[in-house]
Amino acid sequence: MAGTIELLKSASLKLSYDRLSTETSLEARLYRNSRTFPATYELDLQLWVKLVQINPSGGNFWVVDADNNPFFIRPWKPQDWSNFIDAANRQADLWNDKFWLKPPNSVTELDIFDMNNGLWMRPYIKCTLTTYFGEVPGSFGLRSPHRVVEVANVDPSKYLNPGSFRSHALLYSEKDATPSVATWPDNLGVSHSFTQPVITHEIGHALGLQHIGVMRKTAFCKVAELNNQESNPLQKTLFGGGWNAAYCYGYGEAADMADDIMGAGQKFSADDAKPWNWSALTMFGPGFWTTMTAYPGFNFSAVERNRIRR
Repeated sequence: MAGTIELLKSASLKLSYDRLSTETSLEARLYRNSRTFPATYELDLQLWVKLVQINPSGGNFWVVDADNNPFFIRPWKPQDWSNFIDAANRQADLWNDKFWLKPPNSVTELDIFDMNNGLWMRPYIKCTLTTYFGEVPGSFGLRSPHRVVEVANVDPSKYLNPGSFRSHALLYSEKDATPSVATWPDNLGVSHSFTQPVITHEIGHALGLQHIGVMRKTAFCKVAELNNQESNPLQKTLFGGGWNAAYCYGYGEAADMADDIMGAGQKFSADDAKPWNWSALTMFGPGFWTTMTAYPGFNFSAVERNRIRR
């Protein structure tokens, strides 16, 4: 078939730790596929997260989780590690086919001329994610990973406390291969059960996303932020933990907020597309990129609904 897949633009993003993003870095590449007409565009974020086993050694038989609770660990078996990597890849892939970007009027270099009807058309850009958990191809261009994450194999027969292991951005456990389930009330007091693929959530942090309550600036999450001092009595409540407080995950908010992937659930919203928006702004400069969370169409029909006259 005639046509090629062409790399048009690339960018390396380095994000600071603030209300807008986590401290992270990633690569962004914009491709054009001219094997179809009209040509299609794909903005691919590329992330190298090196997963490292934690095994008992030198008298260390336990690790401390995100809540500073200690848990005994056991050695990783080759098949268990292979299964975990497979699960991590499946969960990372959940970020694909979730977002499409509509370029602003100021970005015209991607426009396509349709000779059949004499119209210039502006394509939608598909947002994708490529995640490497082990070695990366030589063409990747980096010598060190964007993030190193340790993975503990928690021993369920030797719990030091009654709670469950809670992972964080730089520490996973073998349980993260299985989605977690939480039951929380919404803003009306109605209880809902939320299921979350934990690694998918943590990949969101690796992409630079904060929790949903931080991104949407909810009042309860703001209270948690302002009272994030170790001596503050609120640290022993659901407000404890600052931006990691339950209220910043969407606890006590409308159910769709807690059900967001950057809350306690598994759904994706336009808020979660920020890393692709940041990448587009880095590549093309200022402008408002519209995010769509529903597939806008295919090739010509998708572009036609967004066509513009010149």
